[in-house]
Amino acid sequence: MEQDNILDIIKSELSNIGYFYEELSLNQQEHIRKIGREISKRLMSQKSALNQISQNKISISSISESVGISRKTIYNNRVLAEYIKEAEIQYSKNIPTNKSDENMKEQLIISREIINKMVKRDINLENKRIEIDSLQKQIVAYKNEIQNLIERNIELSNELKNVTQLKILK
Repeated sequence: MEQDNILDIIKSELSNIGYFYEELSLNQQEHIRKIGREISKRLMSQKSALNQISQNKISISSISESVGISRKTIYNNRVLAEYIKEAEIQYSKNIPTNKSDENMKEQLIISREIINKMVKRDINLENKRIEIDSLQKQIVAYKNEIQNLIERNIELSNELKNVTQLKILK
């Protein structure tokens, strides 16, 4: 049953990278199954280790339970409480997942800053587009006004021409 599960995982992972288990040679299939079993074994070991780390977390609650001293006694004794808190800090520094959490927090802060800059940029671009649209409408209005003025100029020129011709004829 576990072999079928590993084989399903192998097929899925191969598919994710653009390969198909069935298209591999028999030799490659055998190798990939061995590799898959080893990776599965290591992942299980890693999961077990992380589980062990989380179960051994240092806190006033967990320590008080383990040593048989009430939490109230520890909280009421500043030396005991600070000693455990310091150990908790040191313990947390050595946990790989906490380090990656810190890295992720830093990346999140950087990502948020980038997103904020991109939002500001997009707002600025949208404002510029609105301004461009407004200016293009003004250009069209000015072109229409110019066209009307040209037509009015032609009309007035014709009127002037007619008046001038009438004066000449009289």
